[in-house]
Amino acid sequence: MLRCAGSSRKTAHRGIVAAHLGVAANYRRHRYIVQSGSAEAARDAVLLAGGIVTGDLSVIRAVAASLDEHEMAALRAEHVAQLYVFNDTAVAASSLGALPETYYPAKWLPPICMSAG
Repeated sequence: MLRCAGSSRKTAHRGIVAAHLGVAANYRRHRYIVQSGSAEAARDAVLLAGGIVTGDLSVIRAVAASLDEHEMAALRAEHVAQLYVFNDTAVAASSLGALPETYYPAKWLPPICMSAG
């Protein structure tokens, strides 16, 4: 690996990868899920915008993608029918404390059967 004077290994590696992929290293990339009528249509839209497809999500007619702000603008300018873009970030629970009461029994109990005797 090439190392520049005064640079860390991580920074040097990032520059090499970005140059290898033909991507400008000075724009921050973000992860997205791009969904369309088919996974192939989503993939084509991402590639046409200059983004990087990082995963196939054909079960939900989508791809995982890495895009910078300019590629995102290009993707939105394509006007692809049924194109949806979602941030690929961690999901947090809305209730951080105790769970709300649902009034459902904690345990299902069978009905009591009485025999006539």
